[in-house]
Amino acid sequence: MSGEPYKSIDVKVFGDILNRKYFIDETEEQKQDELIDIIKKIHTVEIIYNQTKINWKKEFDRIDVGGYGFKCKEDVKFEYKQKPEDDASVIYLVPNKIYELQDKIDLKEPRCEKGKQLLTVLSDAFERLKVKAMHVLQSSGKDIHIAHYANKNMQVAQRICYDARIRFSKIQSFGSREAIYSVYLQNIFMINVVQYLNKMFSQYYKGVEFNKDKAKLDMYDLVDLNMIMEAKPAYGANAVQSIENANQRKPMCPWNGQTNSLVTLFYDLMHTKTEEGDKNLLGASAETVTEMIHSIFSDKNGNIISKHTIATILKEYRDEKRAKGKKRIDVDPYKG
Repeated sequence: MSGEPYKSIDVKVFGDILNRKYFIDETEEQKQDELIDIIKKIHTVEIIYNQTKINWKKEFDRIDVGGYGFKCKEDVKFEYKQKPEDDASVIYLVPNKIYELQDKIDLKEPRCEKGKQLLTVLSDAFERLKVKAMHVLQSSGKDIHIAHYANKNMQVAQRICYDARIRFSKIQSFGSREAIYSVYLQNIFMINVVQYLNKMFSQYYKGVEFNKDKAKLDMYDLVDLNMIMEAKPAYGANAVQSIENANQRKPMCPWNGQTNSLVTLFYDLMHTKTEEGDKNLLGASAETVTEMIHSIFSDKNGNIISKHTIATILKEYRDEKRAKGKKRIDVDPYKG
C-alpha cells in the first residue's frame, strides 16, 4: 500500500491470487489451520521508517489499521524489526484472523479441498478490500482523490475480470471438474468485486456503468456449465474406450420431431404449475432433465442429443433457443 491510500491499487491482490502466486505447491493439499499462513503471506503489511530507532509502541497506537484492510487492531499482530544495514526500522502488520465473506454470493459448495481453500482466500481478500475502500471514502479530503482511487481500481478489476473470463473459456478443453469449478469461482468473485466497486464509488467513477447480470450471462455463454458436474476427463487408452462406449450406446427412444421442441416440452413441464399452484408439473432440476434426455432420446437422425444443446435450451434466459408457435407442445391440458 502506498503512503496515500487513494493511490493504492487494492484490487491487484485478486490478480495475484488468481495467478496462484501464493499457492506454492498445488499438488500438496493444505489443511484449514495452514490457511492462515497463506493469508499472512498475502496481507502482511510492511511499514518502513527511515531511522534505526523509533518509539514503536507509540507508532503502533498511531497506525490506522483500516487503511491496510484490518477491521480492528485485535485482528493484527504487530512486529517490530530494526535494519541497521539500511538505516531503517520496520513495523509489520500481520493478520491473525481469516475474514468470512459477508456478502451473499450464490455458489455451489466446492467438492475438493483446493476449491475450499480458494473460496476462503478470495472471501478474506474481498472483505479486506471493502475495509480499504471505505477507509478511502472516509479519509480522503478531496473528491478528486476518491475519483482517482475509484477509476484506477475499477480499470484493474475489470481487466482481472476479463482475464478470468478468458481463462474460463479455455479450461473447458482440458480441465478437470475441480479446475473448471476453480475458474468459475474466480469469475463469480471478480464480477462481484467489480459490482461492489461500481456501487461504492458510483458518484466518482467516470467509466461505463458495470452490469453484473450481463457480465454473468456473458460468462455463462462461454462454456457448458454442466461440465462442472461431469466426471474427470480420461486420457490415453481410457479416453478412447470411453468414446467407443459412448458411440455404441443406443438411446431407447428416437425423437422424430425437432430437438428444441422436445427440450422445450420438458422446460415447460418444469415451469408450469399444477391447477393447485403449489407444484410444477415436473419436479426436476435442469441437470436431471439434461441427463435424462441425453440418456433416453436420440434425434430424428438417430444421433445422441448433446448435453450442451439440452442445457442451453433449458437455461431460463435462452428463450430464443426454445420452440415457438405450432412447434411448441402445449402442456396446459395436463395441469390437473
